[in-house]
Amino acid sequence: MIAKSKPMRASVAILIVGVVCALLPGCSANDAAQQGQSTSPTGEQPLEISPEAKSRRGSIVESQPVATPSPPLADLKSKQFTVVYRSVSGIDGTGRDVSGTVVVPEGTPPPGGWPVIAYGHGVTGIDDACGPSGYPDLLGYDLVVASLVSLGFVVTLSDYEGLGHPGTHPLLEPRTAAFNMIDSVRAAREIAPSASTKWFAVGISQGGQASWAANEFAGEYGDGLELLGSASMAPVVDMSKFATLAESGWLSMEQQALLPMLVHGLRATHPDLDPTDYLHGALSRNTDVWLACTGPLVQQRLALSGELRETDSTPVSKEAGEKLERIFAEYSMPQRPATAPMLVITGANDDTVRAQWVRTAVENACGRGDVVEFTVRPDEGHSNLNGGPRLSQWLTERLDGAAPVDNCSEV
Repeated sequence: MIAKSKPMRASVAILIVGVVCALLPGCSANDAAQQGQSTSPTGEQPLEISPEAKSRRGSIVESQPVATPSPPLADLKSKQFTVVYRSVSGIDGTGRDVSGTVVVPEGTPPPGGWPVIAYGHGVTGIDDACGPSGYPDLLGYDLVVASLVSLGFVVTLSDYEGLGHPGTHPLLEPRTAAFNMIDSVRAAREIAPSASTKWFAVGISQGGQASWAANEFAGEYGDGLELLGSASMAPVVDMSKFATLAESGWLSMEQQALLPMLVHGLRATHPDLDPTDYLHGALSRNTDVWLACTGPLVQQRLALSGELRETDSTPVSKEAGEKLERIFAEYSMPQRPATAPMLVITGANDDTVRAQWVRTAVENACGRGDVVEFTVRPDEGHSNLNGGPRLSQWLTERLDGAAPVDNCSEV
């Protein structure tokens, strides 16, 4: 259903446009082990997928052609579809319906079919009104999708479970995000028989984490598909130091404004997380504004951000801070060795996900033997990251079979 209110234009780094014309004082791992608390990544814990759910992965439940695409997409020779497809919960292994968008180039595909890009969007919200597929401009992602289609890719943009379709969104839970992205490729190939089995996972912010996770789970979960690599822009890959900054009063305004979304969103998988332990003052008031993804409420957020104080985001106790830190640590990347090469680009001036947090995740991935090309772009941040030129070149290199750049030794 299309929302009647004017959607928020997401703060999206325009990934390709320039080529073709978005944390606590905590316990250590040893402390947690002594207390009997697990800090193991979610992905290291075995998950049994029900046979019914496994057999229906990526199958189309609903499909509707988009008659009037947004201008960037309307200018292309392509077909756009709003879909609901089957995927799997990374929490309990049962089937879920997930909505999304599929855009297919017209014309003659290359030998083997159109390669597919599963694109992961950034944080839009936490409820079913926040799926990009429900809006003509895809909540600001239409230009990115159009740019990728222009390069000769089938593009699928998953809303993720619980966004755009009834359900609960497990914010930042990496295994579910990975399954949703991988199954969106299966759904795209059902919509477009001209699509190849070759695909990429690409994303920004929350989608950067999702694309990274999709790479790690593709070897086990992506059977029948051939992942050529993943590209993660400003990825939300490790927020475990978020709480440390909060207690010290060092959260940026952008981080404080994001905190209500994070705390309320994490309650989907950790219902015992109490928002009053972390949100005070201006952050505890006007919850509908902080959680809004569309309409006039979004416009009020900037004004409310000016009322924020350091103490508004300080955990009420050391124990509360440690609890939030453990949850972020469970969902941090890497979870397991990657399946294919990785491109990771972040900005030195990122005030949401600090460059050092991303660097640490890359270091850990390199330590697992992953092949990673990592770049920190100077004078750029979370919402103005320009990784497009390198991304376009990197995609071409993978399709051509060139050896991937691996600068792990320099990280």
